[in-house]
Amino acid sequence: PDKTLFASMGDNDTDADTFPLSRDLSDLRGKLLRIARDGTPPISNPFVGQAGARGEIWAWGLRNPFRFSLDSSTGTPWIADVGEARWEEIDRGVSGADYGYPCFEGNAPFRSCNPAPANPTSPAFVYGHTVDTVPFSGSTIIGGPVYRHGDFPPSFEGRLFFGDYVEGWIRSAAISPGGALSDVQ
Repeated sequence: PDKTLFASMGDNDTDADTFPLSRDLSDLRGKLLRIARDGTPPISNPFVGQAGARGEIWAWGLRNPFRFSLDSSTGTPWIADVGEARWEEIDRGVSGADYGYPCFEGNAPFRSCNPAPANPTSPAFVYGHTVDTVPFSGSTIIGGPVYRHGDFPPSFEGRLFFGDYVEGWIRSAAISPGGALSDVQ
């Protein structure tokens, strides 16, 4: 909506490295990027002018943000971040947010990080890889849109849609005023 371009980048499977790329603000991998039409970082990006950080970075600490969408009503990015071992997550995009990967996968500690994230942003929703996780299981989250068009029944309006590539299902969730997801169907 602000005439910028968002792009997501996976971490290149560096979570077990001493210095994982998703934790490195001088590298674009494991991040949600935002650039202006001329290819430069907008001055409103959170890391513009910060020594050792790439100005294109809008949010960081992601593993494999495979598909994201912008809510056409609010401009909020909704990021589907494919997990590694146990959890899939949906993150509400926040400028400057650190989603904590690989220190965290979903809400759970995953790898020891030094330094640990100062204030990681928790996912809006998680689901697990095994059948004993609630509310359901899956293996590879695929992000979808927030429906805002009025062509389908009113019960779809304002709901975030997402799927799981491996399990082959599609679900939708209500978005709370605080940005959490609930009423997953």
